[in-house]
Amino acid sequence: MGYLRNHVSAGDSTIDSRQAQLTLEDLEGDRTDIVNRIAKIEAETDDEGAEDRAERLEDAREELADWDESNGDEYKALKDFCEEGSQYNSDWRRGVPCILESEFADHIKESASELVDVDLNRWPFNCINWDDAAEEMKGDYTEIDFDGYAYYVRTT
Repeated sequence: MGYLRNHVSAGDSTIDSRQAQLTLEDLEGDRTDIVNRIAKIEAETDDEGAEDRAERLEDAREELADWDESNGDEYKALKDFCEEGSQYNSDWRRGVPCILESEFADHIKESASELVDVDLNRWPFNCINWDDAAEEMKGDYTEIDFDGYAYYVRTT
């Protein structure tokens, strides 16, 4: 199995959709490699190596079962997350931030600080209720689920 160089996990405070997509592709690649190895072994026709082939086939099928047991739930959750996210944001594959629900108000505050060159911790900006501001902004976002965690993705 390959190393998940782009791994994202449900519960991360912010997920870049590009990284989620790459993690999904890594998982798909690992599983596909095992499935292809099984198919290649099954296609072998050398009668002299039948016993060896049967052993290799059994090993490969066990590896696939182990992969499914270890990674199947994560794979399904990530696939559902990526499919749903790509329905709501056309830039999904290029990378969009997915913000954990509990971090959304902080994200809105950070976004505001990027728009204006002021210290948001000074008056009058420190009087803004960022939770209320985040609630107002939710109209521009879609909530999607990633394995029981709610994330907000800007709708395009």
